[in-house]
Amino acid sequence: MPIKTSTSGTTQHTDAPMAARDATRIAGVVDLGDYWTWAHNTFRTQVRSQAMDLQALTIGQLAASAAVNVETVRYYQRRGLLSEPKRPAGGIRRYTSSDLARLRYIRRAQTMGFSLDEIVGLLELNGRRACEQTKRLTENKLLDVRKRLGELRKLERQLSQLVASCGEASVGAFCPTLELLEHAGTEPLPRSRGQHVRSIRADAA
Repeated sequence: MPIKTSTSGTTQHTDAPMAARDATRIAGVVDLGDYWTWAHNTFRTQVRSQAMDLQALTIGQLAASAAVNVETVRYYQRRGLLSEPKRPAGGIRRYTSSDLARLRYIRRAQTMGFSLDEIVGLLELNGRRACEQTKRLTENKLLDVRKRLGELRKLERQLSQLVASCGEASVGAFCPTLELLEHAGTEPLPRSRGQHVRSIRADAA
């Protein structure tokens, strides 16, 4: 063990290492076993408190937790997607964590393009054939998305052509975009009035 010499010339052993001294000092304040028991119990209390909070949500808290507004929650309730808890005597309705999970489920399904009617069907699916039925619904949704993507690409080409036409139009000339809108579905315009517009119409046909 390290030693040190005092100014009086006598030799003495040094104190215990610093870590041991710190542990001894802590133990002098609080028993470490009691400390860890207290920390564990505190954590469990916090978890139980959070769980209780999720079992007692107001409609405003429910809506905020799912990033929607209160009227959206009420609309889902009218459509039968979300249940409405009974109002206790002299109190307010409270929602549970299951209600929150269902609300988030509905919102996720909507962002994937499912309609509310389709979501009703998804919520009713269960059992062994659920995946097969869900697969059919998802395949139909995928076909719909691909169709819309094709329409959007077509619209993109039309808008690009209109932007080019507007850039080439002379001062005082008729606006190509307005011209197209005014004659949508009619006979092609004379060449002198809208060459680019006719090109757009042909693409839209």
